[in-house]
Amino acid sequence: STPSKDRCRRGAMTTLTNALVGTAVALVGTAVALVLALTARGLYLKRQVEDEFDESALAKEGGRFVTLKDDGDRVVEYFTFGSQRKDAKVLLLCHPSAATAKMMVWLYDRAVLEKLNVRAIAISYPGHGYSDVQVPRCIAKWPKNDVEPVLAAEGVEKFMVQGWSYGTAHAMACGVPGP
Repeated sequence: STPSKDRCRRGAMTTLTNALVGTAVALVGTAVALVLALTARGLYLKRQVEDEFDESALAKEGGRFVTLKDDGDRVVEYFTFGSQRKDAKVLLLCHPSAATAKMMVWLYDRAVLEKLNVRAIAISYPGHGYSDVQVPRCIAKWPKNDVEPVLAAEGVEKFMVQGWSYGTAHAMACGVPGP
């Protein structure tokens, strides 16, 4: 191997590395642009077809709601089920992404919760169920923005939390001091 061949190989490797890095940056940029475009389109479509809040329909389904006056009268939907005893342990359930709080009612056996003296509360995230959209939205602020008002309305001071899939991020946000 001669010095000129080594320089040539190094030059070819540098060119190849630069090309790969450039391609990776372009792919990441395209992916980010696509995600932003799809998110914007989804929010636009949701606003076009979003049902008006129907308090009586929610009540028929067993749901409740709070209206957040500090957030433009934004509605937050939630469901409570299980034990209704005063000394019941409270379990906050965080649903997966393509669901609402109502799904959690279907997943848990009320009789078991009553036997264990556990009262479950499931809150629909902004844009899910009858909970109004919140733009911009930050999961880290969800406990302060949505959970605290619901728990205050239900007279809850201490609770346990469990998250399913996308709900895990919401559950984890409840375990750290908020921004």
